[in-house]
Amino acid sequence: MSTSIKSNGKILFLTNNLELLSDQILRGRKLSLDVCQDLMNGISTDEITPVAAGFWFDDKVADFCYTGLRGKKINSGEIRAFSPEIIVSGQDKGCGSSREHAPLAEKICGAKIIFARSFASIYRQNCRNIGLLTCENFEILAKLYNDEDVNIEEILADQSDFDRKIYLLGGLLKAPPNPKTEIRKKQRPSRALNLVEKIIARHSPIGTVIEPGQVVFVKSDIRFTHEFFTALVLGRYTESFSDNPIYDPKSVFVFRDHLNFLGAIKETIPNGNELMKRRQVLWSIQTKFAKQNGVKEYGSGPRGGSEAICHVAVLEDLALPNHVVLGTDSHTCMAGALGALAIGVGATEMAFAFKFGGSYLKVPEVIRIELHGCLEIGITAKDLMHFILQSDLVSKELTLGRAVEFGGPGLKNLIIDERATIANMGAEIGATTIIVETDDMTVEYLEQKRQLGANFIEEAVPDKGASYYLTREIDLKKITTYVALPGDPRNSIPLDSLSSEVRSLMINIAYGGSCTSGKNSDLDMYAEVLSWAKQRNIGLAAGLKFYIQVGSQNVWAYAKEKGYIELFSSMGVELLEPSCGACISAGPGTGLRSDDIIISAVNRNYSGRNKAQVYLSSPLTVAASAIHGRIVSFNELIQLYQNKRSSA
Repeated sequence: MSTSIKSNGKILFLTNNLELLSDQILRGRKLSLDVCQDLMNGISTDEITPVAAGFWFDDKVADFCYTGLRGKKINSGEIRAFSPEIIVSGQDKGCGSSREHAPLAEKICGAKIIFARSFASIYRQNCRNIGLLTCENFEILAKLYNDEDVNIEEILADQSDFDRKIYLLGGLLKAPPNPKTEIRKKQRPSRALNLVEKIIARHSPIGTVIEPGQVVFVKSDIRFTHEFFTALVLGRYTESFSDNPIYDPKSVFVFRDHLNFLGAIKETIPNGNELMKRRQVLWSIQTKFAKQNGVKEYGSGPRGGSEAICHVAVLEDLALPNHVVLGTDSHTCMAGALGALAIGVGATEMAFAFKFGGSYLKVPEVIRIELHGCLEIGITAKDLMHFILQSDLVSKELTLGRAVEFGGPGLKNLIIDERATIANMGAEIGATTIIVETDDMTVEYLEQKRQLGANFIEEAVPDKGASYYLTREIDLKKITTYVALPGDPRNSIPLDSLSSEVRSLMINIAYGGSCTSGKNSDLDMYAEVLSWAKQRNIGLAAGLKFYIQVGSQNVWAYAKEKGYIELFSSMGVELLEPSCGACISAGPGTGLRSDDIIISAVNRNYSGRNKAQVYLSSPLTVAASAIHGRIVSFNELIQLYQNKRSSA
């Protein structure tokens, strides 16, 4: 890499003014630096490269660059034709998916440096891994704008020594470090450690000192990917390691879990038939890799879905307390519900992990959340996470790039499935990961799911006196029902604060399921509402379609055992086998028009992910809204029914 950089004048400012945005791209207008006062915040990877880009793993991904951006002013290939060397935006650039296609598309389009007020940690790490510069110093932007040469070291001034080294090499795989393989089996702390630090310590080379901000090699217990990323991972692997065998294939897992139901909507989406062919390519590459390397593939299920969504399978089958889990998906953190350190990574980093058995991790600062009390009836862990999403922890970017550890006396009132909902949404709050300390409930869950004896299960708890970036206490009793408005899960507000305009919207699709809300306890919630309605001869709202998608075949079996399949069918609900499905607009429940109104229990609703207006809430609220036809909590639905009967 060159020791300095100079702009060629091609700067793309991602401004909220959509006309100015178009003027730059289509007419080559050069904007003044004043436009930096009105930059877009929270540009997600779905906006940089929408879902369709994931079907490709070559230079074609560049054609999709920014076609998902809010306002839909950018068409296929326009950024590539404009070829900006510098791209500028506001806070939290690259939030959402760990999709490495996003920075890769920017780089192929000509970008040399990405400026933002702040970056999502996975996105910035992916940029580093492919040798794409990132910078939060807008004084350097001003120098480049004024045609000054800027030394690369000045741009990298806020990076760790390790990150600077990787950038200067041109990316993680250009000359990968040779990690030590002698990993300590038991941590030997010289000070009290929080849970994240304890797990890093016991998975790092002997003699490593663990301090926040340090970059250390961490050996993983589980590495996984799914069909949306496997081909890109293998491409990166082959480029650097040829056909060398992967490290410990028995600890690697691949999943066919995202695109199983694409065929159900292929006639209604652009280039549907082409995407079906691309799906087969992705599946074939993954299956061939699994067979050749002795890797376990979770494939298709008996009724057209998958065996399991990756995150649910890791929770049910694979992860254990104190494990390190690496996955090419931002919701890898779901395994943190079991006291595992589970982190989402990009394709290049997974290629590195395939070769060396682990990866380099910057020891994060940790926020401790102490839970107290118990959630009120009708309130769920999903509501708790939406409460956190609208709190200052997120608005002030306190969780951004940090790990969050959950514990406290109120934890005993949350079952593992609800803890999994909390851990899953670490991606939405911008955290490196969420981890939940273990207790008797963790042991009981693992004994039931895996038939593991209690003596086999190690507790995962912080040391007494451990240090934290900050500690926050939350009284669960004070949490109420929340809804996230379309465009970003951080648009969360209490349901009783919804405007009358939103309250009056007629919903045409309700969707419950995905990794976040397709577990056993989530199905209990859908069933609770539907049973209540059936007993009172109340059906789904007229014209509304309600889909429930389970997270694994185990959950399907649970639904059958509990009689939920018959209940859902009798109420007109379509029960779907496991798949990411509508969560990434690849199955029933996907909004096909901009005027579709969806109430969904998934984890994110970023612009570029779905054409529809998607509101997010808990399984209870989704099911209640499906009955009422408008957004309503289950408690409100009961009250509305009682009032109606009283007036009659």
